[in-house]
Amino acid sequence: MRNTEFISEKTSINNSLFDLRSASPEAERIVGTRLEDNVLNRSPLKNVETSMLFTYMHRRFGLGNVSTDDHKDLGAGWAITTPHQNLALLVTPSFSGVKSSSFLPIVVGDEPIERSSVSGAFLEELAGAYERALLDLLRPVCQRDHYFNALGEIDEGINPVPEWSVVSDDGNLEIAGKLPRFHPTCGTGMPIGLFGGRLWKRLLAISRAAGNGDLIEGLELLVEEKAQAGHIRNLETIRSQDVDILPLVIMGLRTSGDEDVERLIGRLDENEYTEERVAEFTRVAFNRGTDGAASEWLLSLRPHNIWSARQCVQQLGISDQGLRRSLDKLLHVQRVTSAWKDFTTLTEGTINDDLVPDFPWPTEEAISKFSNNLENAGETKLSAWAANLCETKQGIAAMTQILGTLILRKREERVNEEAFAPK
Repeated sequence: MRNTEFISEKTSINNSLFDLRSASPEAERIVGTRLEDNVLNRSPLKNVETSMLFTYMHRRFGLGNVSTDDHKDLGAGWAITTPHQNLALLVTPSFSGVKSSSFLPIVVGDEPIERSSVSGAFLEELAGAYERALLDLLRPVCQRDHYFNALGEIDEGINPVPEWSVVSDDGNLEIAGKLPRFHPTCGTGMPIGLFGGRLWKRLLAISRAAGNGDLIEGLELLVEEKAQAGHIRNLETIRSQDVDILPLVIMGLRTSGDEDVERLIGRLDENEYTEERVAEFTRVAFNRGTDGAASEWLLSLRPHNIWSARQCVQQLGISDQGLRRSLDKLLHVQRVTSAWKDFTTLTEGTINDDLVPDFPWPTEEAISKFSNNLENAGETKLSAWAANLCETKQGIAAMTQILGTLILRKREERVNEEAFAPK
């Protein structure tokens, strides 16, 4: 059971034969039945809760890949591998009240297997593989900084990480069991109307036909054929766009993580201006800045520039979410950098602490109080700076960060003064 090399993965069940538990009277005696599963009952999974099992399976394996009964079952199930090539485990979390209803060990094979042959040493091997696959659901996955397995949150007293699941010498959960922290599809939304509908069934049928029975190969062929037809037209459109669009499109392609983007970028005919802007974007993105100053080019971008670039990336069949997230973060940092530089220039690096409001954090009320303090103190230039900055949502976000720094600095100075004051 302490096989640290085996790690269960999602699999396809093309040639399922029968439930291991119903193979023969001997199998029922050793493995058990659906109502009284001996293997499950001697494992920690006998105490699994349906909601936790469903959560764990989704986090570790993504969406279920086996269609089930939409009336009887909670949702699609997960077919996962076991250490034995002739056994797969179907996991379908169930509220039936019978724990074993959630687990189905299926005998599989490219060639027919007689039920009568499932006996002796072969049966013992399959039963051991079933138990090992169940135990593999104790490997931890992660959400934020919380680790959990099929039984719930990892707790050294109640639900510890099994020793055999930790491959690293130091027991570091970050690489426990060589598992990723979560399945790469987690957080990916399903467009309304696509999954499970009439078009979904047609897409699967056409893809299988295009791939001569191989669904994924057929889907790749269809996507490539459609992409090639649209890329030529879309590349011409991108080349004719405003000069600031092309650098953003290139960065949108690179931040998408798509393996096909370099080939697309090679056909975009970068010029010297584009290369300079891409290099500037990269420097800022990796916190190297632009010699300590904000990127004037990024700050000059208007919403329609960004919208056009995102549209172009989408038209090439690539997700624009990487570009959106990068720009949201970078533009905020650039606005803060620019605003802070203007602030330090006006104050020459110092400001009267009395102008900084006594608030624990920079709330909307604190920002309003700070602006009023500047105006009432006759700080005309600083007051104008604050008013201009707070005209936009992005400016308010920058002001929030700047004022937060000033409030923290004032609090620290008070603590130091009190610490060194004569007793």
